[in-house]
Amino acid sequence: MKQRFELTLLLAFAVLAACNREVVESPSNIEIDDVLYAQVETPCDMDTKSYVSDDLRVLWDASDAASVFKYITVNQKYTYSGSAGTNNSSFTKTTSGSGSGTPLDYIYAVYPYNSGISISAEGTINNVLIPGTQTYKAESFGKEANVAVSASEDSQMLFKNLCGYVKIRLYGDNVTVSKVSLKSINGETISGYATVSVAVGNNPSLTFVSSKSSEIVLTCPGGVKLGTSKASATEFWFVVPPVTLSRGFKIAVYENDAPVFEKNASSRFTVERNLLKKMAPLKVEKPTVSSVTFDKSTYTVKRGESIQLTPTILPAAASSLPVSWKSSNTSWATVDGSGNVTGLVKGKTVTITATVGSVSGTCNVKVEAPDLVSFSLSPNPVSMYPLDQVKVTAVLNPSDAEVTTEYWYIDADSIAGVGGGGDCWRYVNAFKPGSAVLRVVLNGNIERTVTINVQDPAPAAVDLGLSVKWGDRNLFAESATATGRYLGFKDALGYESTNSDAAEYFTDGRWRLPTKAECQELLDKCTYKTETLNGVTGLRFTSKSNDASIFLPDVGGYMGSTYYAPNAMGCFYWSKTVESSNSYRLYWTTASHKPSISVLEAYMANDYKFVVRPVKAN
Repeated sequence: MKQRFELTLLLAFAVLAACNREVVESPSNIEIDDVLYAQVETPCDMDTKSYVSDDLRVLWDASDAASVFKYITVNQKYTYSGSAGTNNSSFTKTTSGSGSGTPLDYIYAVYPYNSGISISAEGTINNVLIPGTQTYKAESFGKEANVAVSASEDSQMLFKNLCGYVKIRLYGDNVTVSKVSLKSINGETISGYATVSVAVGNNPSLTFVSSKSSEIVLTCPGGVKLGTSKASATEFWFVVPPVTLSRGFKIAVYENDAPVFEKNASSRFTVERNLLKKMAPLKVEKPTVSSVTFDKSTYTVKRGESIQLTPTILPAAASSLPVSWKSSNTSWATVDGSGNVTGLVKGKTVTITATVGSVSGTCNVKVEAPDLVSFSLSPNPVSMYPLDQVKVTAVLNPSDAEVTTEYWYIDADSIAGVGGGGDCWRYVNAFKPGSAVLRVVLNGNIERTVTINVQDPAPAAVDLGLSVKWGDRNLFAESATATGRYLGFKDALGYESTNSDAAEYFTDGRWRLPTKAECQELLDKCTYKTETLNGVTGLRFTSKSNDASIFLPDVGGYMGSTYYAPNAMGCFYWSKTVESSNSYRLYWTTASHKPSISVLEAYMANDYKFVVRPVKAN
């Protein structure tokens, strides 16, 4: 409903006086059938439904609806179907209600409709809401704020208002109101659910029973800009139940839902049913801000987290004024309307500005690395051969988390060891076949492990009917055509020694390098031919005694750090034999593929790296 009652606000020396004006209630002719009719009988009267006209009549508004009771348990909904702004109205029954019950002695109605309303056999109406949140409407109270009831012996329905009305008039410079609060200073209830007693010919009364509150809030969707003078003061209508506020009430005005002005009416104040109290215009004066400061020049926030900034606003009376916030770089850190700063980019610093009115204050916020939540190790598991070096990385969650301490440890250091590295990564060096566990602890308490599998580089044995068995592939090779590992005399023991045997060292003595004599035996007791196997060219050695064979691929070699391809250096396989100043090797060129025993001067042996085809005893 909309009330156009002229009220005057007078607030002086903390004494709030009020002028009263009665709202005259008029009968509404309502026929309890599928269609209801309501009509205002006299110009000075009004039906108490939707909103008021300039001559103090209450007019129906679109979609108004009422609860109508003819039976104890049946709440029927009747909806206004006419045009807004008329007092000659028709209502159509839109729901019949559920249940059935004993017919009532009288016909009862409640505006506005609420499916939760019920009625007793004696006519006590339950669950009637006196709204604690009402909506601003220009020159009126908000829709469905005004509650009215009716009890009638026949179809002549006279709705009576449950509440009275208070109109507050406010003005001020550059004030846009988001809501206005009217609150009892001494805590008397002015909103909530109530039971209502109404009888034919008598005025209704109410008793609050639940959800009781001492405050009514008038919300202003989209904001309401105040007039700037008494003459242009903006009206705010409150529908208030009959009550005596023993210590008066407090008015609070909000901008952007932040309080900017408060005023107490500390004298005793009474609201009567069906009476209007108009209050004199009141100027809303927002306090003048002198300073906006922070208690630190620089704050820190972890990336992905937020901190709440609270500026100190002086004078204290201005601390409730709305604050606007700004970040100097929203790609690095953002700030919301409540001063919550969220870090986005680690290592960056932004300037946050808080502005109240025309006064601003600033502080810096540095974005730090987030806390480490967890991490994983990659690769996992680690598979490698002796002499291999694999980089193991701690993959952080979040990826830019702060790591303050690192601990890397391998439980079997004869199998593998941790070498050099950097932040959150280390090299793992394989020594001998076997299994080890790498344990990594970050920040003192977050631990992960990874299994290190050092594979056996040894081949399978082939019996060629010779004094020893030859491997079916090179040491460290995964297949007969693979090269394997280029090895020098130092690779086994780590220092120069003519007794160094890479095959023996890396297979725990199960295999060894062939001697010069055993290489010669291979040449003498086997046939050989050039063969291309899976795209790899080499020599096929076949036993003359049992037709077993092995394939030796063409391989190059290293002189120092320089690699020479097979067609540049020839093909070399180490032997174990060192005589005087000479060492020996199995050799052929790619041009002829004719194998022989080649001599290598011993003092140069450490500069060369060749592959190994190991042998083992029969």
